[in-house]
Amino acid sequence: MAIISNWDTLLYNTVETLEIDGYFEEIVASHDQRIQSAKPDAAIFEYALEAVGVSSNEAIHVGGSYESDIIGAQSAGIRAILLDREGTQDGRWGEIIHSLHTLPDLLK
Repeated sequence: MAIISNWDTLLYNTVETLEIDGYFEEIVASHDQRIQSAKPDAAIFEYALEAVGVSSNEAIHVGGSYESDIIGAQSAGIRAILLDREGTQDGRWGEIIHSLHTLPDLLK
Protein backbone atom coordinates (compact mmCIF):
# COMPACT_ATOMS: atom_id res chain seq x y z
CA MET A 1 0.00 0.00 0.00
CA ALA A 2 1.06 3.54 -0.65
CA ILE A 3 -0.14 7.05 0.00
CA ILE A 4 -0.25 9.42 -2.96
CA SER A 5 -0.80 13.00 -1.91
CA ASN A 6 -0.59 16.58 -3.10
CA TRP A 7 0.32 17.53 0.46
CA ASP A 8 3.52 19.18 1.66
CA THR A 9 6.36 17.98 3.88
CA LEU A 10 4.04 17.74 6.90
CA LEU A 11 2.59 14.56 5.37
CA TYR A 12 5.54 12.43 6.48
CA ASN A 13 5.37 13.74 10.05
CA THR A 14 1.60 13.38 10.19
CA VAL A 15 1.69 9.75 9.05
CA GLU A 16 4.37 9.02 11.63
CA THR A 17 2.53 10.88 14.41
CA LEU A 18 -0.64 8.92 13.66
CA GLU A 19 1.46 5.75 13.86
CA ILE A 20 0.17 4.48 10.53
CA ASP A 21 3.48 4.62 8.65
CA GLY A 22 3.96 0.88 9.13
CA TYR A 23 0.94 0.15 6.94
CA PHE A 24 2.48 1.75 3.85
CA GLU A 25 5.35 0.64 1.68
CA GLU A 26 5.69 4.09 0.18
CA ILE A 27 4.52 7.64 0.82
CA VAL A 28 4.47 9.69 -2.37
CA ALA A 29 4.02 13.43 -1.92
CA SER A 30 3.90 15.95 -4.73
CA HIS A 31 6.40 18.26 -3.02
CA ASP A 32 9.10 15.56 -3.24
CA GLN A 33 11.84 16.60 -5.67
CA ARG A 34 12.14 13.02 -6.95
CA ILE A 35 8.57 13.13 -8.24
CA GLN A 36 8.00 16.67 -9.54
CA SER A 37 4.38 15.85 -10.29
CA ALA A 38 1.00 16.34 -8.62
CA LYS A 39 -2.38 14.68 -8.95
CA PRO A 40 -4.10 14.41 -11.40
CA ASP A 41 -0.91 14.05 -13.48
CA ALA A 42 -0.35 10.37 -14.28
CA ALA A 43 3.36 10.69 -13.42
CA ILE A 44 2.78 10.77 -9.65
CA PHE A 45 0.68 7.60 -9.88
CA GLU A 46 3.27 5.92 -12.10
CA TYR A 47 6.00 6.81 -9.60
CA ALA A 48 3.99 5.14 -6.82
CA LEU A 49 3.39 2.04 -8.93
CA GLU A 50 7.10 1.67 -9.59
CA ALA A 51 7.97 2.35 -5.95
CA VAL A 52 5.77 -0.51 -4.69
CA GLY A 53 6.53 -2.78 -7.64
CA VAL A 54 3.07 -3.33 -9.10
CA SER A 55 1.57 -2.74 -12.51
CA SER A 56 -1.39 -0.44 -13.09
CA ASN A 57 -3.75 -3.38 -13.64
CA GLU A 58 -2.78 -4.77 -10.20
CA ALA A 59 -3.45 -1.49 -8.40
CA ILE A 60 -6.51 0.21 -6.97
CA HIS A 61 -6.58 3.86 -6.01
CA VAL A 62 -9.07 5.14 -3.45
CA GLY A 63 -9.42 8.90 -3.18
CA GLY A 64 -11.83 11.60 -2.17
CA SER A 65 -11.47 13.95 -5.13
CA TYR A 66 -13.00 13.17 -8.49
CA GLU A 67 -10.73 15.66 -10.27
CA SER A 68 -7.45 14.69 -8.61
CA ASP A 69 -7.91 11.06 -7.65
CA ILE A 70 -10.30 9.53 -10.14
CA ILE A 71 -9.10 11.38 -13.24
CA GLY A 72 -5.47 10.95 -12.19
CA ALA A 73 -5.69 7.23 -11.44
CA GLN A 74 -7.60 6.59 -14.65
CA SER A 75 -4.95 8.46 -16.67
CA ALA A 76 -2.37 6.04 -15.26
CA GLY A 77 -4.55 3.00 -16.04
CA ILE A 78 -5.41 2.32 -12.40
CA ARG A 79 -8.84 1.23 -11.19
CA ALA A 80 -10.25 4.18 -9.28
CA ILE A 81 -12.72 4.18 -6.39
CA LEU A 82 -14.22 7.43 -5.16
CA LEU A 83 -14.42 7.85 -1.38
CA ASP A 84 -17.45 10.06 -0.76
CA ARG A 85 -17.80 10.31 3.02
CA GLU A 86 -20.45 13.05 2.87
CA GLY A 87 -22.60 11.33 0.24
CA THR A 88 -22.53 14.34 -2.09
CA GLN A 89 -21.13 12.68 -5.19
CA ASP A 90 -23.51 9.79 -5.82
CA GLY A 91 -23.78 9.07 -9.51
CA ARG A 92 -20.59 10.94 -10.36
CA TRP A 93 -18.51 7.79 -10.69
CA GLY A 94 -19.24 4.09 -11.11
CA GLU A 95 -17.43 2.88 -8.01
CA ILE A 96 -18.17 4.91 -4.90
CA ILE A 97 -17.77 4.04 -1.25
CA HIS A 98 -18.86 6.15 1.72
CA SER A 99 -16.46 4.60 4.22
CA LEU A 100 -13.17 2.74 3.98
CA HIS A 101 -14.85 0.02 6.04
CA THR A 102 -16.89 -0.94 2.95
CA LEU A 103 -13.87 -1.27 0.66
CA PRO A 104 -13.27 -4.99 1.34
CA ASP A 105 -16.85 -5.82 0.30
CA LEU A 106 -16.44 -3.87 -2.95
CA LEU A 107 -13.22 -5.70 -3.75
CA LYS A 108 -14.71 -9.20 -3.29
